[in-house]
Amino acid sequence: MSEIACPLFGTKTNTSVSSLQLDAEYNISISKTIDNPSCWDSLAKDNIYLSSKFLNFVVANPPSDISSRFVSIYKDEKLKGIVYFQIKDLNLGRAMRLDRQKSKFYDLLKKIRHSILSLVNQKILICGNTLVTGDNAFVIQLDISPREKNELVHACIESVIAEEKKVGNSIRSILVKDFYKDISKSKIQFDHAEYTDFEVQPNMIFQLHEDWKSFDDYLAAMKAKSRTRIKRAIKKSTELEFKTLTVAEIEEHNEEIYNLYKSTSDNASFNLFLLSKNYFLNFAKTFSSKFKLHGVFKQNQLIAFYTTIEESKVLDAHFLGYNRDENYQHQLYLNILLKLVQRAIYLQKKELCLSRTAMEIKSSIGAEGFEMNTYLRSKNSLINKSLKRILDSVAPKEEWVPRNPFKK
Repeated sequence: MSEIACPLFGTKTNTSVSSLQLDAEYNISISKTIDNPSCWDSLAKDNIYLSSKFLNFVVANPPSDISSRFVSIYKDEKLKGIVYFQIKDLNLGRAMRLDRQKSKFYDLLKKIRHSILSLVNQKILICGNTLVTGDNAFVIQLDISPREKNELVHACIESVIAEEKKVGNSIRSILVKDFYKDISKSKIQFDHAEYTDFEVQPNMIFQLHEDWKSFDDYLAAMKAKSRTRIKRAIKKSTELEFKTLTVAEIEEHNEEIYNLYKSTSDNASFNLFLLSKNYFLNFAKTFSSKFKLHGVFKQNQLIAFYTTIEESKVLDAHFLGYNRDENYQHQLYLNILLKLVQRAIYLQKKELCLSRTAMEIKSSIGAEGFEMNTYLRSKNSLINKSLKRILDSVAPKEEWVPRNPFKK
């Protein structure tokens, strides 16, 4: 840290930077891009999702209706913290898509809930990253208590809201995401009296055994019933070709890839954003060594794809898309999960991060659900006091049964 000069003032930047004094001890700067990557990365370190390269990529390839803000925290003119924000134009009715959850009995209730949620049409400030699951919101390197860190993050949030108000952006709600309930799994934690915590879908993480050197080792560790089910699914994929695409091939299939992604995204019960049309192509160009896009072909026709991001010890499943009409015949989704396991074993990773959604099928191949909390606050004091009750009444709850495919 001492070898990197990270001045608060005097650095030439490509965007306007607001410099503010929080109190006698702390100064912060707020900007729309990271113009001094070496400083930012001195704290982000090996977290790819907080790295300047990844976040500036998000700035250059923004999801729909999302913009970024970057806060740097200084004490005694030394960089001590970084906080990442996204500002989202949110309509909860569109985002939650309750009408896609099929149930005749609850149709009327869903319409009422959808109408209520559609009234929530506002700018929301998100501390963290909507594109990925996990605790990637901030890093604070200060020898202070957890309570003081929470207050410092809260002060940064208030400062961003104040700066946005100056340019006509009225922030109505604040979301601080994502935090593991299991402290041993966490890089960071957050808790503050003004914010309501609520449980979100767990992050599904597959933890690999050290003695697994091949996919056969993984199958051998399974119960007979689970192994039979997996082999039956694999047989349904024998006429398919699974292939890691080059950048040139991604460019060739760019339209098909995006259509598969959008079709899958449109059928999700909850979605905060839509990726830009060239997101995957530009990602592959920018992160050629860490990012891979894998295509699934049937008779030379692309019917599915899935993407991976390689960290030092973790393989992350990023976005995917598949033809729903082909899914049942070939058990596409399950076979994609199995290919991800196979790749994680081949790369000798310690974990495969499968993110949220489809928890039961992910647990059936060996992933475990790690519970997570997110924190919400409304600028309307009356609404803020009732948030717990509101969330309990309108937020969809997905029931699922954890599976364990392995021998005891």
